[in-house]
Amino acid sequence: MALEKSVSNFNGVHYFSQGWKLVRLPGIRRFVVMPLLINIVMLGGAFIWLFYRLGDWIPRLLAHIPDWLQWLSYLLWPLSVIAIVLVFSYFFSTLANWIAAPFCGLLAEQLEVV
Repeated sequence: MALEKSVSNFNGVHYFSQGWKLVRLPGIRRFVVMPLLINIVMLGGAFIWLFYRLGDWIPRLLAHIPDWLQWLSYLLWPLSVIAIVLVFSYFFSTLANWIAAPFCGLLAEQLEVV
């Protein structure tokens, strides 16, 4: 019974509040802000670029559908957009994490000191 209660207290909200307390410690904020800014700038720029490119990509993809299957374009349009956005976000979040990794290492070292 006690084990179940202690495990249930550690949910996402609990860890978010713990992280928020750590960010407010002196000397920690700069190691959090830099990776966060890198992710916002890279993913924001990438999604803006993707938004402008989707207008060209989707009609080209749908042009390969035969005439007798044109009714499928109502299904393929949202599926294509979802697939492209998922692959795109996975790729750029991985890239942003590689770039921000040195800052995360510095953050871990600083938190161990505290």
